[in-house]
Amino acid sequence: MIKHQVFENHQVRGWLGRFNSTHNYTQLWYLNDLYGLIQESYFNMLNVEKSIREALEPIYQNSTIDEWLYEYVDPVLERLVRYLDDIDRLKKERAFPRRNFKILRNIRAIRRQ
Repeated sequence: MIKHQVFENHQVRGWLGRFNSTHNYTQLWYLNDLYGLIQESYFNMLNVEKSIREALEPIYQNSTIDEWLYEYVDPVLERLVRYLDDIDRLKKERAFPRRNFKILRNIRAIRRQ
């Protein structure tokens, strides 16, 4: 559900995508609109984490539960937190770059073949 509502949302993918986040390129109206959606999803995931932990506690040791949550729940929470942090950072911007501007690329990260 969060995958469809947030991670595959065209507004999230556009306004909070790698390009926009790296270049501080956005519109505050969209950020305000997306913040509620992402924050709600974050709190829903915290409730899911709590429910999973409560369901697994009678069966598994805490270390096993923590490992499972680390593998399957934490990546979703981390991505949601990253989006919320990006929104908070971008909302503080008062001047946004105008196109055409230099695209910042990390050439070292591109694997040479």
